[in-house]
Amino acid sequence: MNARIQAREVTDSPLPEAEVLGSDETRRGRPRREQDPTTDKWLLVRDRRHTGFVCPAAGGRR
Repeated sequence: MNARIQAREVTDSPLPEAEVLGSDETRRGRPRREQDPTTDKWLLVRDRRHTGFVCPAAGGRR
């Protein structure tokens, strides 16, 4: 089976209703900053944190 077709079957299927919603914050990667050409200030454009949402009642699946 074509991988795109197989992926679409998964992403198009309805999600089960969550009984409880939890969040899981994970530190990963490095922060990324870019300099604003107008002000010369450095701006944070990518944080090092990733937040995922989980349903603990469903065994912690995301």
